[in-house]
Formats: sequence, C-alpha cells, structure tokens
Amino acid sequence: MPIKPTVYGADWCHDTQLTLRRLEALAVPHTYINIEDHPKAEEWVKAQNDGKARKPTVKLGRQILAVPSDPELDAALLQRRLVSKTKLAAAAAERADKGLPLVAAR
Repeated sequence: MPIKPTVYGADWCHDTQLTLRRLEALAVPHTYINIEDHPKAEEWVKAQNDGKARKPTVKLGRQILAVPSDPELDAALLQRRLVSKTKLAAAAAERADKGLPLVAAR
C-alpha cells in the first residue's frame, strides 16, 4: 500500500500553501495537519527540526522533509512511486502554458 504524505503546517504559511498546491496539482492524496490546532503535532514537528516549528514539515514514511522545494518534494514522491515522471512533465507543461515559473518561488 502506498505511503500517504502528511503535511504539517499552518494555514497562514506561504510555504505550506505552496506544498499543498504542489501535491494537489500532482493529484497526490495527502493529509494536512494545521499544527496551530494540534499542539502534539507541533511538538512532533519541533522534535524533527531541532526545536523549530518549521512549516511545512512533510512526512513520507520514514523520510522527513522540512520546507521542501518542489524538486525535493518531487524527488521524494518519485522515489516512493506516488507520482510518475510523466505526471511531473505534464505539471511542468501546464505551468509553462500559464506563463508560470517551473518551480514555485519560496
């Protein structure tokens, strides 16, 4: 059974929103936890990030990504076969068609 990514972040956080949009654009099922509403989740995020509540922190199985760039997230998703190279290419083409940069600025 495939691993479902869990995104720990905050609704107001720009980087969290970029990560969520990336997962949605790639049609990757995921779970989102707003750490401001879940103190235990915030404690877990801080434990993963040397005491800092870095947002977003993405859990993919045993791998933890803190504030991942699109290429870092894409590589982790590819490694776990949660997305294909074809899907990534299609997402890049869609961004290009809209005149957007291939990688979202962080």
